[in-house]
Amino acid sequence: MENEAPRFYEFNEFRLDIKRRLLEKNGEQISISTKHFDLLFVLVRHEGEVLTHEKLLETVWDGTFVEQSNLKKGISALRQILGETPNSSIYIRTIPKRGYLFVAPVKKIEELEEEHFFFRQEQIVIEEQIVEEEPQSTIETKSLTKSNSTSFFSKSKVKIVFITTFFIFLGSFFFLYRYFSPKTTINFSIENNRIQRLTNEGTNGNITTISPDGNYIAFAFFDLSGGSLRVKQLVTGSITQLIPPEPVNFWGITFSPDGNYVYYVLNHFKEPNKSGLYRIPSLGGKPQKLQDLANIGLAFTPDGSRLFYVRRREDSQFGEIVSIKPDGSDLKKIFTLPTNRAITSLNISPDGKSLLCSFRETADNKSLNYVSEFPIQENSELLSEKIIFPKQPNIISNAVWLPVKSSMILNMREPNADIVQIWQYFPSTGERKRVTNDNFVYRFSSLTRDGKSLVSSQEQVQAGIWVGDTEKFELKPITSQTIPVLNVLWTNDNRLTFMITDNFEERINLINEAGSDHQVITDGKDGIGLFQNNSNDGKSITYSSSRDGTDQIWKIGLDGKGLTQLTQNQKLGMVESKLLSDGKTLISLGWVDPNGWLIFKQDANGVLTRLTESDTSAFGISNDEKLIFNRTRDEKTKKYHYYVRNFVTNELIKVFDFNSSCVRWSPDNKALIYVNTDKGISELIYQPINSDKPRTLYSLPNEKIFSFDFSPDGKKIALIRGHFVSDSILVKAEN
Repeated sequence: MENEAPRFYEFNEFRLDIKRRLLEKNGEQISISTKHFDLLFVLVRHEGEVLTHEKLLETVWDGTFVEQSNLKKGISALRQILGETPNSSIYIRTIPKRGYLFVAPVKKIEELEEEHFFFRQEQIVIEEQIVEEEPQSTIETKSLTKSNSTSFFSKSKVKIVFITTFFIFLGSFFFLYRYFSPKTTINFSIENNRIQRLTNEGTNGNITTISPDGNYIAFAFFDLSGGSLRVKQLVTGSITQLIPPEPVNFWGITFSPDGNYVYYVLNHFKEPNKSGLYRIPSLGGKPQKLQDLANIGLAFTPDGSRLFYVRRREDSQFGEIVSIKPDGSDLKKIFTLPTNRAITSLNISPDGKSLLCSFRETADNKSLNYVSEFPIQENSELLSEKIIFPKQPNIISNAVWLPVKSSMILNMREPNADIVQIWQYFPSTGERKRVTNDNFVYRFSSLTRDGKSLVSSQEQVQAGIWVGDTEKFELKPITSQTIPVLNVLWTNDNRLTFMITDNFEERINLINEAGSDHQVITDGKDGIGLFQNNSNDGKSITYSSSRDGTDQIWKIGLDGKGLTQLTQNQKLGMVESKLLSDGKTLISLGWVDPNGWLIFKQDANGVLTRLTESDTSAFGISNDEKLIFNRTRDEKTKKYHYYVRNFVTNELIKVFDFNSSCVRWSPDNKALIYVNTDKGISELIYQPINSDKPRTLYSLPNEKIFSFDFSPDGKKIALIRGHFVSDSILVKAEN
């Protein structure tokens, strides 16, 4: 079996040497038993293929009677050897009731040709030294005839050595020239890159940055105590905690060009006055606050003289690009973003003369995303803007030039799913090449100075649907956590609708409470952010679709038939919606510039009526359709509150200040129930409308509740629970 296979198998930082039967990690040998090596080899060789328990037992333990417990113990041992945590499936994924699947990308190598090249070169040099050091006394004691013959052959050898040395020198010159000269074709395509996992905790933030020399990475780390800032030395693997855990988030992280400092944007949840732009020595020290109102960006000029970033304006929700000196002084405004344009990333060109920005531009209810470059100058109005990557609907979360501007790295969302992948783009030809092709999310990429290595955060939600009674809250899983699901809701006939991203497309699914009779309702052509909601008449599902070019509300039957467009207002982008029990009245959120998201009511004749005047991020209609809650911003305080009103008279009943992204009406319409997550514990909180005293219904430690809903009779609950997994990865290009 081994003789037919390539000699080397590489996956992340590991390499299997089949000929010598060795497992290496970053070039160092890892201790592994014979059976564990055989088991790992079979899994790696069949990467991406589900191997049944019977197949593995037959292949690895051929001719020996063993039980499946031996296989389970072997898999467990391999996971420990490879450094997998209990909640991650970085390399080996368990397929329930079937077997195991090796999921990490594997590169197969026949032989390491570069080793043979250097070995032959060393042999030639050794022969040259032997000829030059031949003792002269041996030549002098020989006869004249013998001496002439020896002299002739010695001269011939000298010529051979001279010619050989010349070609070695010439070859070495070209090799060194190619190695040290600037590369114009750095290739990060899937066929050429090597991906190495740098962390295995699964609790990193969504930004990882690499130092210009490639020796360190800086990243945010989150645990029950909060968010902290860490630096890891890649050679030794040692980690230094720069900022201890606090209730904070990090919006931007970067190294100074000399690598001496880490700059970061801090968002403090409990003490807003601590939020801002900071710097701290890379090896540890006291943090220094440089500026307030910092948002995203953080890009240094190559010489380190100026730092550029995006900051919020005090008089507006819109931002502006500014620059400062490394110590935070001498703030200069570059330009203010127009109201219809949002910036998603900011970087500097390799020559330090221009800014490279990824933008999202909104016009006529359509969002277009692109990358442009413009010269660095104060109070610019983008008059010299040059579009590098053309306008298109897919969101671009990051864009950065490679050296000599031969190409750029893009973090770009897939067309019909909320999955951001890494791409390499060549402006001269318009060619796009994938760097990643999986179901992870990569929102940000950072490059070394030579452009040969990039780091990114690899994110994924590992969550499944759990169902149980509301008396004891004894829940059982009905779906696997290997496929993340979103927004679970009960139908009137006690089934469940939810969303899944499958093959880079978002689809609405239907399943019964036992986890069987799985049906796919939509065809995956609706774009992202479907925000599905089951109608009150129990006959259909409404959701937001962009299949006609703009975000509009559509409905479809529970059998996947009767697809119908409900809204057709091209000036309003419609998202979250609810179709009332009459089957004709529609409540939905629509975008109005510059107010933001507002609630609209559409009657049977298609006439729209505005129900709110300030930015509203969520709403919910009670089951009896008498009450409505909405999360709306107070224009005076600029803070969001939950308002409960009479849906018929619009009379204000109650205002709540809790902060949650998932809120539902209780089945009896007497309370709001919401998810509260703090210090690693997710809770369902019951908040009565006529009281200020909330109570906890359900508590879930060490996991997060992403969504929940109660059955129509209130006796059962379904919720999506699991983990948000994020780790840092390193990608090296091969030319």
